[in-house]
Amino acid sequence: MTPNYLRQLIKILTKRSGMQWLHPHSFRHYAATNILRAGINIRIVQEILGHSSIKTTGGYLHIIENDLRQPIENPNIEDPRDLLHQALATLGKNSPEMSNGPGEI
Repeated sequence: MTPNYLRQLIKILTKRSGMQWLHPHSFRHYAATNILRAGINIRIVQEILGHSSIKTTGGYLHIIENDLRQPIENPNIEDPRDLLHQALATLGKNSPEMSNGPGEI
């Protein structure tokens, strides 16, 4: 699968779903944000993304409302990696098709 094919596929699927605001680069932002949420140091995220400046990496890291509430609502989490394990444990529970393995496009 070529990068151009993947871009075209994402464009078609987002148009069909009414989510034209979603672009291939959105997945890079999503991944960077979730790597940080998993407790990985921002300098490591910077290296993964290939940024020469930490300021550039900062633009990729999005804080959502739940991130701000989490320490207050669940203060017993001592290791940030526990948040990743919790997220992975619930992944697909609301989407039965995701729990059946790879789907067809």
